[in-house]
This record gives sequence, structure tokens and C-alpha cells, in this order.
Amino acid sequence: MPVVRSVRLRDLHEFATNPTPSSVRHSARFLQNQIPARIQNTLETFSQLPPSVQGSFSVRKMINSLGAARENINSLFVPTQLKECLDHSNELAHTVRTLDIDARSLCSSLRDDRIRLRAHTDSIETLASATFKLLLPLRLFVSHYSYAATHVSGINDDAKEHRTIDKENTVIPEKKSKSPEIRLGPVLSNHSLQAIIEAAVFDSQAFAVEKFGAAPEVEIRVSDDNMGLTCLCVDAHVHYVCMELLKNSYRAMITKYGALEVKEAHPIVIFISCSENAAGISIEDSGGGMSIDSQRNAFRFFHTTAPPLVATYTYSRQFGAAFDGLVCICTIDISFISLDD
Repeated sequence: MPVVRSVRLRDLHEFATNPTPSSVRHSARFLQNQIPARIQNTLETFSQLPPSVQGSFSVRKMINSLGAARENINSLFVPTQLKECLDHSNELAHTVRTLDIDARSLCSSLRDDRIRLRAHTDSIETLASATFKLLLPLRLFVSHYSYAATHVSGINDDAKEHRTIDKENTVIPEKKSKSPEIRLGPVLSNHSLQAIIEAAVFDSQAFAVEKFGAAPEVEIRVSDDNMGLTCLCVDAHVHYVCMELLKNSYRAMITKYGALEVKEAHPIVIFISCSENAAGISIEDSGGGMSIDSQRNAFRFFHTTAPPLVATYTYSRQFGAAFDGLVCICTIDISFISLDD
């Protein structure tokens, strides 16, 4: 398999916050090599699936899409000039966006195919997870590349006037490179975890009130040592994960206590802690716990106790996995916990 180089979040952040013409051109070469390599590794995973799974229309469509994306990127001219990087980033963004759309279609089809292919449940889970773990980093990579290329190009355009003189000494403004047309997502930044969680609580409670007519109380706890600490993260991802987990907690508690009594139940407690090298968020509710079977299947890609109306591949348990993060789900006996401690 092609060699895939790992990228740390810290590296992405430093690249986007202090871009230089040299680093942008290096990024172009890196992505020109790494995106096809990552796609090829995913195709190798697909090739190991049972023939009956590979023969599915949605899977064949995704395989063709991945192959076309790889060939398209391999055919691109690697930019040597800064002004060429914006056009190059647009091409990469368009390719990744097309893969993103096809992946959503694939996962929607796989959800429907699970009954027909129930003998290959593990293979379907592998397929969906491999597709997701390919695209999430690619979206981040291309977003940071586009952001840095735009920033550096803007600085250079402000620093000097681009113009040429024709034979009649008439000034002809130089045509500037296009700005990135496709924004795949946010870039990394240092944010307060508490602020992100507070926003997720507000948004998820609004959702719960709209859907159920009520929302449980939520208490956020941060140790004195961690007050005001920031964390290097993609805040939109953290916000999304917490929202999804909180929505699960709300549904469990409202099912147990009812919409009229849920306000009287123990609040959901969110613990936030940070160290120099890691950050942790713990969400505890009194919704009644999970069965052994649910705990066993909690990390299966398509497992859910409340099927969504629209199937996508952006499940919260996959966000952390793509960056070697850790998500733990367990049932505890809340009768032994003092919420006042």
C-alpha cells in the first residue's frame, strides 16, 4: 500500500496561522501525493470485501468515484507559483466535495442494504467506517490548504501592485487567481472547551424543546485548574459530537421520566478537564442506562436505537476515531454517585 504520512492537529494549526509562500507550495506537493495515497489505501480495503458486497450498486459507484478522484488528482499540475495554488486548492476541494456527496449516498444505501446483506454486517461496517475515516481528514487538509493559500495570496497582493504595460504604455491590471470556491469546513483554532460545550447545550436543548416539548437540566463542571483553558480543536466537530451525545441523553431521560417530570430529575452533568497534552469531556445522565447488547454495539457504525430520518456518515463516535481519539460509553449505577461532590 502507498505510504500515508500522519498529520498532527498542531501541525495543521501552525500551518494555517502562520502560512508562508514556501509552506503553501509544500502543502500543495504534500496533498498531491497524500490524497491519492489515502484513496488507494481505502480502495485496498474495499477490494478485501466479499464479492456480494463489492457487487452492490452503491459500493461499485463509490469504488468508481474513488478511482476517478485518484486519477483526477494525479493528473493535476503541481503548482510552483503561489498564484497557482488557489486554483489547485479549488480543484482538490471540488474532488473531495464530490467524494463527500457520493459517500453520503453510499451510507444511505448501505443502511437499506443491511437486510439484504445481513450475512456481511461486519463488512458493511468496515466499508462505511473506512469511507468516513478517509474523508474527514481530507476535508480538514484541503480546508487548511485553501485558507492558507488565500491568506498568503492576499498579503502578497496588498504588498505590491500587479500590473503590466502594453506597447502603448497603458497599464493593464494583472488578473488575480480566484478565491477558493468551495469551503469544506472550518480550520483549527484555540477555543475554550467550556464555551463550545455551553453552545452545544443551548442548541441541543432548543432541539429537545422543539421535538419533545421539554429538555432536562444540564450542569457543566470545570475544575478550578481548568477554568479559562483553551484547547486546540475543530470547534465545529466538538460542538457536533456533544450535541449528538446530549440529544441521546435527553431522549433517554424524557422516555424515562416523561416531558412533564424530566425537569425534576437529576441534571445531566458534563465534566470538562484538560492537561497539557489532552482534553476530556464526560457526559453523565440518569436515563436508565444501556442494555448489554446496546453497549456491545454502541460503536458499530450503523447502530442506533432511534434511526435518523436521513442517513449520513457523520456519526459522533467516528469523529474521535479519525484522529485517534477515544470515546467511552458505559452504564453506571447513579445511586452511588453524589452529584454534590
